[in-house]
Amino acid sequence: MTTESTDVTSSQEPSTASAPFDKANADVVLRSSDNVEFHVHTLLLGLASGLFEDMFALPQPTAPTGPDAHPCTGLPLIYLTEDGRTLDCLLRLCYPVLDPVLDDLALVESVLRAAMKYQLDDVVARLCKSLSAFAPRDPLRVYTIACVLGLDQEARDAALALFHDRADLSLDTYMPDMDRITAGAYYRLLQYCGMLYSGKCPPETFTFCTPGNNPVVVLPGHAEYSSSPLTGPHPFTHQSADLIVRSSEGVDLRVHQLVLSLASPVLADTLKQPPDPDAPAEGGLRVLSLPEQSRTLAKLLQLCYPMEEPAFEHRDQTLAVLEAALRYGMPRATQHARRAWRTGIKLHPPASYIAAVRNGWADDAREAISHAVLELHDVYVPEMEDVSARVYRHYLLARQRLRDTLFPAPEGTEGTLPYWSDTGAAFEEEQTHHRFTWAVCKALAAASAAGERAQDRRLLVTALVQDGQGTCVCKAASLESLRQFVLESQVLQTRLREAFAKIDVGT
Repeated sequence: MTTESTDVTSSQEPSTASAPFDKANADVVLRSSDNVEFHVHTLLLGLASGLFEDMFALPQPTAPTGPDAHPCTGLPLIYLTEDGRTLDCLLRLCYPVLDPVLDDLALVESVLRAAMKYQLDDVVARLCKSLSAFAPRDPLRVYTIACVLGLDQEARDAALALFHDRADLSLDTYMPDMDRITAGAYYRLLQYCGMLYSGKCPPETFTFCTPGNNPVVVLPGHAEYSSSPLTGPHPFTHQSADLIVRSSEGVDLRVHQLVLSLASPVLADTLKQPPDPDAPAEGGLRVLSLPEQSRTLAKLLQLCYPMEEPAFEHRDQTLAVLEAALRYGMPRATQHARRAWRTGIKLHPPASYIAAVRNGWADDAREAISHAVLELHDVYVPEMEDVSARVYRHYLLARQRLRDTLFPAPEGTEGTLPYWSDTGAAFEEEQTHHRFTWAVCKALAAASAAGERAQDRRLLVTALVQDGQGTCVCKAASLESLRQFVLESQVLQTRLREAFAKIDVGT
């Protein structure tokens, strides 16, 4: 028998494991994914694992036959998905023999994963100590393994080791193996170390594998969106409707099949198919169940009918409508939702970048980075839990390259703007750059991302003065100094355009 449905067959001929897993008095055989056979004792495995104890307590055939019987001994044969090396180490930790030598992290991870799977609690505790012992030598990899396996204490040990190993959060605070964790887990590593570097004491409740109740920076316009089911009056109560669209929460919207078919070829094809006899019906009307929430569907359907275009309550709702419109092939809804979503890129660079990468919108990803170049705080967004850390790493790297273009550091020194910070202390406009210069650089970055070249940089200067951002400069500056600034900004924009052309936005 097998412990799960995964295919564990191997082209190798079965071989017997080394002692003590070759005893003739064994009463069960475990076969690894690479066909190594371990002749083991159910008593010892049952003492080590409640899962094994329960499994072996089940009534067993008196004489196993076929693939469930070992061909030579006739003992029950259990197929496991782990390889022979992993099982050898795991079983030695269950037997009264010398512990195996776990001298590399890949082996520690595979054995620990198996121990957690088979509920070997004492073995898990010992392996967690082995994992943390590697933290001073390889903190990033230990952090990755801990987050992948959901081990918060071991992730904390790795984060502390990283803090003691590095002078700051620099560009090398990453390794390819970290692609396996979420962007959220990577953000929390940077946040935790950032607190320590700034002299703050992270709360004892700080978590790494999941968001928990960690402190977050919430900037204006970044409030979370609570999507409760649609209640109260809404436009989709038509008595003439011949179709009910049912949301994921079970909210019914009465619509017309003709309108839906004209708006969406995808749904038109669905509606052409005869309804499933077992599918729900309501008052004689066909029910079309869709996976979207009711508030999303209400906005989407408004864009299918000849009625006033809807206002969106939050960027998350806008994106949900946009992705649904794309999924169902609705051109009018896509156009409107895309236009509404793009207006929020400036306010929400990280979330916009993640959404753009997820959907393959390279131009929008570049625009998000352009607005992030001079962001004062690195903020957490829930979308980070849905993508790999690689996406957030691309974002930070691209932003850093543009910052280096805007503000090149003197030769032999590091840049003035850090790789990551949620305090804004290193970004204070009054301390780092004059407000006027700061505002112009933001405008240049946005223009360069869009591939635009202003005809006359003086127009930009005038606009900033009228905005009140450059007033203090213009009162004191001579005409010649402003002319010089215009010339320098033209050179800077050229450099920015070249930098944007080389950036891999990760789409």
